Amino acid sequence: GVGQCIASEIMSKETSSDAVEIKAVTRNVESAATFSMLDGCTFVEADASDVSSLAPALEGSDYLIISIGTTAFPSKKWGKNKENDPKAACLDSVNNILDAVKGLSSKPKRVVLISSIGVERSKDLPFSILNSFGVLDYKRQGEEALRTFSASTGISSVIVRPGRLVGAPFTNSD
Repeated sequence: GVGQCIASEIMSKETSSDAVEIKAVTRNVESAATFSMLDGCTFVEADASDVSSLAPALEGSDYLIISIGTTAFPSKKWGKNKENDPKAACLDSVNNILDAVKGLSSKPKRVVLISSIGVERSKDLPFSILNSFGVLDYKRQGEEALRTFSASTGISSVIVRPGRLVGAPFTNSD
């Protein structure tokens, strides 16, 4: 959902003189194409849990926004074998994406990681509850991985820690 909002916002700001192509990397192109917020995006199928699928999807990108994650508490989104639990979604996937970028012939100018406002307050309420299954700890480790990557490659990076997200496509009613 956050990635959809980012893509939509970027497309709403472009003008004819600064048109950009947004590649929405997704595990399921057919499903992603149904989201109206992604109208105008080019869809590329890849899976952040499979490093070999990432390089072709990321090649030629000038900028890379990593907006991945999962629910804070066990849910269907984690998968039957926890293949999309907090560690897999918030740390392993970030590491896989960064590893794929290292192998690209044309590297992005900047990498942006969408994280969470609670990573530095994971022991304080209400964040300690949200971190019951480690989601904030893994997001913090993903941030650390990006910092290490940026220092070793010279590719600039930005970490964004949004707060409470409300409205479409989220479920909050306020």
